[in-house]
Amino acid sequence: MEENKQKFYGDVLLSWQTAEFEKHHRTKHWYFWMIIITAGLVGWSFWTGNVLFSLIILMAAIMIFMLGEKKPRAVPFSITNLGIVFGEKFVPYKDVDGFWIAYEPPDVKNVYFDLKIFFTPRFTIDLGKENPVKVREVLLRHIKEDLKRDGEPLTDIICRIFKI
Repeated sequence: MEENKQKFYGDVLLSWQTAEFEKHHRTKHWYFWMIIITAGLVGWSFWTGNVLFSLIILMAAIMIFMLGEKKPRAVPFSITNLGIVFGEKFVPYKDVDGFWIAYEPPDVKNVYFDLKIFFTPRFTIDLGKENPVKVREVLLRHIKEDLKRDGEPLTDIICRIFKI
């Protein structure tokens, strides 16, 4: 008899598909300028004798270029009565410190979760076509909203502007 391998994470209260990560449209001009900037930083690091910095810059550039070629998968996201589920990853509500929603269409439609888990301070879920008011109502039943935050974090703004 085949075992049921599906794990139970609670009753689904809200669910939608989201991209694994945000994919930016990069033009030839973007690649040109990123190569110039990378070469400039590597050259400067050699000129100042900081070889480690040049290795870090080269590794970061390679990762950014490789990620730019990767197509994001559609991943199911669910809010359950026990926690939140992103693909196969389950985070119980006890490990979530709070959430906030940044909704400024068409560019920004995200829900952010602050986690208590070490080395995982925050993760972002794209709302897509979901109603942010409904998402907020469901989440407020289980975790607190961070009312000090209401917009996109600076790091996300920089990544969106520079398409990284």
